[in-house]
Amino acid sequence: MNSNYSAQEKNFATALLHNLWKYLLLAASIVATVKIIFFGFDIDEQYAVSMAYRLVQGDRMFLEMWEPHQTSAFFSATFLWLYMQLFHTLKYSVSFCES
Repeated sequence: MNSNYSAQEKNFATALLHNLWKYLLLAASIVATVKIIFFGFDIDEQYAVSMAYRLVQGDRMFLEMWEPHQTSAFFSATFLWLYMQLFHTLKYSVSFCES
């Protein structure tokens, strides 16, 4: 009876340690997400918004745009286009794209 209890206790501890890294990774992801929402991209925001602006204005990638990060502008261009349609200005567009 005693060996059965210790085996169950050992299995519980093993399962807990096995899943601990998943919980730590989830917590780190949540912290990183909150950081990015309140403190911006991990890149230069003006650079990212300027690439998105060029896409919205009709510049074609690999023809008029030669920046090495131009394919990353798809996501931001969508939100920048929406912002320009709603407010008809670019004021505060960097702050809008950060959130």
